[in-house]
Amino acid sequence: VETNLSADLMTDAPLVSVVIPVKNGSGRLQHCLESLQRQDFPRHEFEIIVSDGRSIDDTVQIARAYGCTVVDNPRETVAGGRNVGIAAARGAYIAFSEDDIVLPPNWLSEGVRVLSSNAAIAAVGGPTPIPPTSKSFGKAIDLIFRAASHVGYSVQSGIAQPLGETTDLPGGNAMYKRECLEGARPMDEGLITGEDVDLHARLRKQGRILVFCPAFLAWHHKRDAPRRFFVQIRRFAQGRVQVGRRHAGIVRPLHWSMAVLPLSLAIILALHSVPTFIAVLAFSVAAIIGTGLVCRIGFRASLWLPVAAVIFLVAWSVGFLKEWAHPTTDATGK
Repeated sequence: VETNLSADLMTDAPLVSVVIPVKNGSGRLQHCLESLQRQDFPRHEFEIIVSDGRSIDDTVQIARAYGCTVVDNPRETVAGGRNVGIAAARGAYIAFSEDDIVLPPNWLSEGVRVLSSNAAIAAVGGPTPIPPTSKSFGKAIDLIFRAASHVGYSVQSGIAQPLGETTDLPGGNAMYKRECLEGARPMDEGLITGEDVDLHARLRKQGRILVFCPAFLAWHHKRDAPRRFFVQIRRFAQGRVQVGRRHAGIVRPLHWSMAVLPLSLAIILALHSVPTFIAVLAFSVAAIIGTGLVCRIGFRASLWLPVAAVIFLVAWSVGFLKEWAHPTTDATGK
């Protein structure tokens, strides 16, 4: 991989440090680490730092078996894990990944290529499609994220935007120039989620350029169970409200609309008869299933889509309104 790095960076230190926050990642982490072992990037040119959030399974043993540097993350959060990982990193470039991500062989080389191509670029990110082997529920969730991405409300999607400047990057699929990241750290550990949104907002305020590259791709497994999806979206909503208090424009009209929609629908339906309620419900379910079929996510995934949509709306409403009315002070959300 050719770079235009200055001579003072050409030391014995690895060129790239990959930081992976994880807690109880057994069954997922090894797949991510295996994909890093298959990179077309020279192995001596990158290090892998696993920030362990006090796991009670064999996460630490797995990480060490793959030759990773393991650091303790006492906060047990993603933000805390990235902070301790950055502190331990030695590379000129620092990349973020996650235990439920699988990386193509050109991931590191593509990230370095983009960052080294222009001195003005601070960070690069890319699409996060689901793996072809994903379960039906994961495919249903992926369609919801794709819909949000189409209207500019999510970067957690497999949609490949054109190469160019952007306002936000997927937190688990991003690479940064070390000096830029150091200038904007630490990641805010007071946030439940959205620490990446906050980081990128701070970078932009410093005049830094973020770039989306369709070739900088990471296969991202979406939540495989309704309960885990509910918790994830509830926390996403809480984090969005928290970040919105720090940066104007982060909370947008659609965020509010999704938050009040479930309650509004419940009130409207309560004012109508039971047959009307059943008719509206049946029509809505049929329309959502039809959307899944038209989008070719598969029959079983299409049947899951109404369930995933309801979970998404209710979880978002609960998290958003809860955080708006009663701000959380503990980033763990407990």
